[in-house]
Amino acid sequence: MGDYPVSVKDLQTLIDKYSKLDHNLVLSDIYVKDRQNYASCLKISSTNVLDILDQNKTTFGTHCYVTILRFVTLAYIDKTTDILKRLFFAWSNVFICRLWFTWIRHKLIIDTEKKANTAKYRLTKKLSTIL
Repeated sequence: MGDYPVSVKDLQTLIDKYSKLDHNLVLSDIYVKDRQNYASCLKISSTNVLDILDQNKTTFGTHCYVTILRFVTLAYIDKTTDILKRLFFAWSNVFICRLWFTWIRHKLIIDTEKKANTAKYRLTKKLSTIL
């Protein structure tokens, strides 16, 4: 996300650096064999984990991803969330994901144009050396 990567290594660093009492995570929560482990999903998207990730600016991408995960849980799964908050979390997710997708698409267009310009320059340089 931007210049900030989304990485499971950020969560592993969090587990290694902080006490389990601070975040309640273990390595099996982030390196799961069962991809449908909802309990691990809840642990990863807890407010404690988000607070710790927020302290380090290099983990901004991972923080955004975990925030999206938390908002999905609050909007669609958590039964205690009232309707207005559900709408807020759902539309926040839509906005964040659309913005992220637009940035990725924009970045791909810029990278493609740079490659095309570089290839054009190389072709021009080769032709000038031949002539």
